[in-house]
Amino acid sequence: MQHGNIEYRKGMSTREFGEALREVLLAHKVTVASGIDPTVEQRPFWDEVSELAGEVIPIAERPSGEKTGDKWMEIRYDPAIKNAYRHANIAQPMHTDGSYLANAPDVMFFYCVKQASAGGETTFLDSAELVDILARRDPGLLRELQTTPVKFSKADDQKTRPILAEDAHGLVVTWNYHCVEIGRAHV
Repeated sequence: MQHGNIEYRKGMSTREFGEALREVLLAHKVTVASGIDPTVEQRPFWDEVSELAGEVIPIAERPSGEKTGDKWMEIRYDPAIKNAYRHANIAQPMHTDGSYLANAPDVMFFYCVKQASAGGETTFLDSAELVDILARRDPGLLRELQTTPVKFSKADDQKTRPILAEDAHGLVVTWNYHCVEIGRAHV
C-alpha cells in the first residue's frame, strides 16, 4: 500500500504543515500525520490544514443523511443516536466513505480529539491489492465487481457505479452495504 507519513515539527507553522501535507497526499493513498501538539485546539488547526490541502467539500450530515453544511462529522459512541454506525459501540463494517455521494471527496481527514481506551483502529486495504487478490482467487467475482452498476443512496444523495471502477485518479472502490438500494433496478 502506498502509505505516507508526515511529522509536525516544533516551530512549524500551520501553513508549512498544510502545504507539506498536500505534497504527501498527492503521492500516497493513506497518510498518517504525527507529532501534532495535543495542547493546540484540534478543530481550528485541522480546519486550516484541510483548506491548505485542497478544495474542501462540506459533506457532514446528521444520521438521517440530511446535510449540515459543515465539513466535519463527529464519530463517537452515543447510545441515544440509533441506527448510525458512527455513534455505535461496535466496529463499523467494511465500507468506503462517500459511497453514496455524487460529489465525493478524493481525501477524507480524520483527527482524534480523545483516544478510546480500547478499539477504534482503522484497517485500510489498497484497492490495487484487492484487485490482485480477486484476480488470483475469483476472477469471475472480479469481473462482476467491475461491470455491474450498483446504486448507492442515502437521503437525497446517490450515485451509480460498479464497486470497482476507474476514474481520472485511477482505481476506485465504492462500497457501503447499508447504502445499496436493494430490490430496485441498478441503472
